Amino acid sequence: MQGKTDQQSADLGSTPQARVGAGQAEPRRLGPRPGEDLLRQLASAHASYRLFPEDPGQPAFQAAVDRVRNSARTVLVDGDFHARIESARFLVHDEQVRSDETLDRFALACFERRIEHVHVHDVPSVDDLVILSDFLMRPIEEVIERGGARLLLEQAGLRSISVGDFAPEEEEEDPELAALDPDQRLLWDQLQDPAGLAASLLVGGMSPDPANAAQNLYARFRAIEEILPTRLTARRDFFLNIRQVFSHLPQAVGREFLAIVLTRLQSERFAMNFGVHLTDQELVDILFDLAAHGGPDPQDLGRRVVALTDRHPSVLELVLARQVADKATLEDLPHDEAASLVSLALAEGEDEIRSAAADALAGQLVDAASEDATAIREVWPVSDSDHRMLALFSLRDYLAAEDKPASLERVLGNWAECIRTAIVAGEADLVERLLQTVDSAIPADAPGFKRDTVTAAYRSIPTAELAVRMLQARPEDLPVTDLVAPLERFGAASLEAVLDALAEEETTSVRSRLLALAAALTPGNVDVIDAHIDDDRWYVVRNLVTILGRAGVGTEAVPMLGRLVDHPDAMVRREVVRSLVACAGSGAVPYLRRLATDDSAQVAAAARQGLVGIGADVAARALADLVRQDDDLELRREALDSLAAHSSTEVPDLLAELASRRGVPRLPRALRRSAKRHLRDVRRGRS
Repeated sequence: MQGKTDQQSADLGSTPQARVGAGQAEPRRLGPRPGEDLLRQLASAHASYRLFPEDPGQPAFQAAVDRVRNSARTVLVDGDFHARIESARFLVHDEQVRSDETLDRFALACFERRIEHVHVHDVPSVDDLVILSDFLMRPIEEVIERGGARLLLEQAGLRSISVGDFAPEEEEEDPELAALDPDQRLLWDQLQDPAGLAASLLVGGMSPDPANAAQNLYARFRAIEEILPTRLTARRDFFLNIRQVFSHLPQAVGREFLAIVLTRLQSERFAMNFGVHLTDQELVDILFDLAAHGGPDPQDLGRRVVALTDRHPSVLELVLARQVADKATLEDLPHDEAASLVSLALAEGEDEIRSAAADALAGQLVDAASEDATAIREVWPVSDSDHRMLALFSLRDYLAAEDKPASLERVLGNWAECIRTAIVAGEADLVERLLQTVDSAIPADAPGFKRDTVTAAYRSIPTAELAVRMLQARPEDLPVTDLVAPLERFGAASLEAVLDALAEEETTSVRSRLLALAAALTPGNVDVIDAHIDDDRWYVVRNLVTILGRAGVGTEAVPMLGRLVDHPDAMVRREVVRSLVACAGSGAVPYLRRLATDDSAQVAAAARQGLVGIGADVAARALADLVRQDDDLELRREALDSLAAHSSTEVPDLLAELASRRGVPRLPRALRRSAKRHLRDVRRGRS
């Protein structure tokens, strides 16, 4: 088996010449790359400190510190120094630093603790180098569990060196902005701060008459559009920022401004462009707001807007559905009238009207805040439980009668989003009622496309984003069982979603809770883990191994774990040891016996400790076999020490056999003497 360092070295995959390009030779360098010497001196200082940890006064370390400081002074003349780490290699300016054993070991120690970038800001002090070296000697699991490298080093007081997952990038100015003259740039910058621009308008004096104020602002913004290049005014954020200015001004001024825009849609380019950037939903809201303050009927004004522009006539159907839903508030409507949207959605007639009514029906379940939403916001109130139940009854009636696939998919899509919102909010009762509503309208044994559509909607509910949102919205000390309950209804899809989130999440605290959540969802869904256990990403595989160890699935996990004893990454193999002990008990012994001779000292030590932790006699015999058979004398000594610590009743007999000159095979004299000493200690301790 190859160890981790060998595998990672092989994984670099190409020579410097290959990276330069086919048929091109690497440019010859007349010396080390800038900063290369600093990296080597940092590695040397760490190696010196490791020889005598917690003794920074030792001469070798002090000499290494002086070399680091001298090198840093030279490098930092040109500004902060940055290096990237890939596996066991440093890269400076995306070019690999020439390797040697000390430098590679230093890079690997950083990389294993999730350091991918190193930034040197100042000449390191002795204390800084001690902090860095102490950190790189910490167990990897401790680093991850306590918040990661960046947090721990900052807490320890490291100042001259910082680490991170992403390299600092210099912000490049947008070339379109760089081409502006000073006056144009001033206007553009003012629009990037809508709140500040609104404040300056108010302070500068604005007409107290909303109509006059709106006229002045319309002329001002129209002039800005004419002054700025079309390539900038064509951006959506240009008109979005203008609308945000009005969110900080009196509502009456904004209303008058929008009225001017709607009346000039055909005659002026600014008004036409402004209108183009309004979504259908935003336009409907404007029409009803104007009508509520003395403006024309929304249908009449809507027809004029459609006639003056190339906007799709479907906006008129949205207006119609809104008018139907707004006849009265729900507390004033009996159930038969409250179902008017259901009747409209199912009526004979134009598909656009039926579709708009179906969207409105779905809108009662979702606060559709996105600009592409098809549902009308807050058609029916959901703050009161009676109103919500009435909406659910209407939804059930609609789903039972609907026979158009497109409308059914749209409404179920909004239903699924409503369930996600309820899960994040922790409203388990609402989740259950929403599920029961659909199941009662379209039972599990219903034939045809309707049940297939429901099944697809069910599977779409759990997402990686949902898993992270629900964790971030709930207290960190909340028992994981409270988080599992709302997801269990969706079976394997929930575990898939959590695994997707875990593969991408970088926040340590969230990752820890995702692991716990995945472990709780794994029983009954082990096949999901099995489907991903051969992933090419080592960290994904390690997550899966950890989940199996925590899930309590017992021997069901052993075949999967057994496939990973030869995994190329040592961190995966080390996690396999832990999970095998947790899942298999004495059944893990054959695998642990094999891993006890692993090329990685950490993996081998963990495997021997695992054998000690398994109290079965077969584990003690496996340790004795290691003492007899392995070629590495040091490993045989360590296995002998582990055997002496084992709780099996066979330990005295095994030690006696190993200590005997007649043992087969006969051990070297030094090992026999160690076995005799352990035998005396064991007999004394058990007497």
